[in-house]
Amino acid sequence: MHYGGRLSFATGTAPAAVGVAILYLAGTQLGLLLTPVNQPVSLLWPPNALLLAVLLLTPPRAWPWFALAVLPVHLTTQLLHGIAPATSIGWYFTNVGEALLAAFCLRLLRPTRELFQTLGGFALFLLISVIGATGLTSFLDAAVVIATGSGQGYWGVWERRFVSNALATLTLVPPIVMLASLNVTHLLTRPLAWCVEGALLAIGTCVVTLFFGARGETQTAIPALLYTVLPLLFWAAVRFGLIGVSLLQLVATIAMIVAARGRQPFSLQDVWSLQMLLAMLSVLALSLAVVVRESRRLQALHSAVLRSIPDALAIVDRHGVIIETNDAWATQGRREERPWAVSGDRPANYLEHVRASGRSPDAVVLAEGLHAVLTQARSHYEMEYSWRLIDDTRWFSVSIVPLSGERRGAVISHADITARKRADAQTMHLRDELARAGRSMTMSMLSAALTHDLSQPLAAILSNAQVAKRMLATDAREHQELDAILGDVVTASRRAATMLVELRSWFKHGHHMAQRLSINHLVIDVLGLLQGDLLRRGITIENRPTYPLPAVKGDRQQLQQVVLNLILNACEAMRHTHPRQRRIVVRSTRCDRGVQLSIEDAGTGFSPERLARAFDPFVRTTPSGCGLGLPLCRSIVQAHDGELTVVNNPGDGATIFCTFPCDEDTIPEAASSPGSARAELIQ
Repeated sequence: MHYGGRLSFATGTAPAAVGVAILYLAGTQLGLLLTPVNQPVSLLWPPNALLLAVLLLTPPRAWPWFALAVLPVHLTTQLLHGIAPATSIGWYFTNVGEALLAAFCLRLLRPTRELFQTLGGFALFLLISVIGATGLTSFLDAAVVIATGSGQGYWGVWERRFVSNALATLTLVPPIVMLASLNVTHLLTRPLAWCVEGALLAIGTCVVTLFFGARGETQTAIPALLYTVLPLLFWAAVRFGLIGVSLLQLVATIAMIVAARGRQPFSLQDVWSLQMLLAMLSVLALSLAVVVRESRRLQALHSAVLRSIPDALAIVDRHGVIIETNDAWATQGRREERPWAVSGDRPANYLEHVRASGRSPDAVVLAEGLHAVLTQARSHYEMEYSWRLIDDTRWFSVSIVPLSGERRGAVISHADITARKRADAQTMHLRDELARAGRSMTMSMLSAALTHDLSQPLAAILSNAQVAKRMLATDAREHQELDAILGDVVTASRRAATMLVELRSWFKHGHHMAQRLSINHLVIDVLGLLQGDLLRRGITIENRPTYPLPAVKGDRQQLQQVVLNLILNACEAMRHTHPRQRRIVVRSTRCDRGVQLSIEDAGTGFSPERLARAFDPFVRTTPSGCGLGLPLCRSIVQAHDGELTVVNNPGDGATIFCTFPCDEDTIPEAASSPGSARAELIQ
């Protein structure tokens, strides 16, 4: 095909155009044959419908050649039957125009293969080709007849032409289009009984139509034909689908017209009655075939969706009776050691089954949740339960959602989440191991400061003990001073013991306990641990707690690690900052989401690239870091339903915000000392 407004005559177009011309000629002869002896109008005019079927099955670039190919055939046939040239030319344009208009609109709105697949496509075919294009061109056709003097009565001509062409389109286009898209290989695989049934149905239809059409008055024969042929067409629609009913409709129409054609007399009323009968049979039978096809398609899709769902699925009505299950439900229900939540097949009452099982409190909870969904007290329900076997324990999840639409009921989904539970446990174990490794690495960084902090109370204990020993030896001083010295020994030993307990709990490996904690107390504990390291680095800490502040619920050890890592991160960020400007501000405030802790430093801040990836693993935010500190902190904070964010300060440095949901059941803490509401400086 060439572009730029030029048409090309392809090699394969010539034989196709000749074939279309021969088909048009056969349709014209058939239309003349189906014209009653005493009537000027044909009962069925096939040329237009045949041309429309060809246009729907061929590419649009060949349409002009097909329209030109039928021109000599049309003119020759019309002239041989004594029709005036002007009338013949006018009818050519109306016939070809009807086919071109219908084909263009249908191909524009929907592919040909989808016209008879759904009710929407069939309705489009009826509206455009049967009613729209045929009705519009019938106006022009009737005008040609009146203008050339070939007939009288404009509306009568329009009516006869419209009914004849619409009936031809209904009868011929569907079977031709369906036959063109038929899979011959699939047809050959049909069983012999199916083929015999189809042949007997076609023969029976021919016998019935010929019998009633050849005898009796028209007014009595038409109802008999309707009552006899319509069940046969419905049978074909249910058993053989759209192509079967289309072919049977074609056979019935031709047999009926041939049987009634030679009867005398044959009035216009007889023609109208017979055409209306055939049109009604075509519309009803084709509509039923499309509905049956669409219903089967939806049923097949429904079954395919259910089979493809790996989880066990059951649909229950508003009383809890099972009305549909998938293969996974049936498979799990037939296991020897099946979970109790998937027991029951159609039409068992699942709700009563769960209530009667009584194997565990989970069954009671599930029954209550299902009843709440069925009574529309809840919009959905989910639960998890464990199923203990002889040598294993499995976990399952049950989800219940109501059926949408007019029909009340629920969809129950039962999934095996054992692998997910085990993966979560493994992930938790790895996260704990990573946190423990991070704590070990952090403690190694603080070893010098901790050694200094521990050496002071130990040296004080040693000195005081030596002095007390000398005093006891000489007994030269009063015991009151000796009591003071021993009190100092006790105080220093307790301080050292406290530090050792903190270190031991820091390295402790075991399960974590959630408890109500004070963010302010956590900060004070961590600052006390970091006091020696901060002095060595020359960093000033400004602690600005807010009192009263609600408590948060979490694990003390993990939250201390978060605060410690964030403060050490801020210290590392100020490694190249002037000592006089090394300042960290720690604030605790109440916010909409709970309690917020912010740590502000005066370091170099984050570049835009690192700021976007600050919490990604192995992205180092400090020169000496390994890229796991901030990701680990975010993991711990998210495990506590919190949020960790970082922003650059307007000046130097960055601020990290750590937000936790507060425990509303606790009483807000009071200030620990009269001066605790003021800023606390550690220099």
